Amino acid sequence: MKKGPAVGNAVILVFFLFMLFASLGLHEVRRFGEIGSGFWPILILSLASILSAILLFSSLLKGKERGEKESEEPPSPDSIASRRRARNIVILSSVATLIYIFTMQWVGFAIATLLYVLGFIIILGERRKWVLIFSPLLVTVFILVVFSKFISIPFPRGIGVFGELSRFFF
Repeated sequence: MKKGPAVGNAVILVFFLFMLFASLGLHEVRRFGEIGSGFWPILILSLASILSAILLFSSLLKGKERGEKESEEPPSPDSIASRRRARNIVILSSVATLIYIFTMQWVGFAIATLLYVLGFIIILGERRKWVLIFSPLLVTVFILVVFSKFISIPFPRGIGVFGELSRFFF
């Protein structure tokens, strides 16, 4: 039985459970009729934990069903290239996420998110022009409307010119 998928799924489950227990300590200050900012992390992390547990159990069951039927064959050149491409995507998306996190304070949430989503879908290999134009716009507008208007979560506005530009968005 290959242990890789089961170990990876277990690590993901432990991470989500850790974050769930950490989010239970969020202090909520809200007005009457508002859901509050602590509700969403708890809801999303609970769902992610449940789905991760299902994924872990299904990978364990698949591993038991296969047993020792699999023989070790050398990987084909196509599978090696596919793994290398997947590894590069993970590395590039991690770098893009770190850049997004560190630059958001200076350029503001709206501009940083717009550029991040654009860069991320390019990293994933999307080349259709209409997707490259509309996806970043729709994702950014959706997040701004939902989180700033309905849940009342403030976003970083940026510094200097970017702060002034952010005033147009929210």
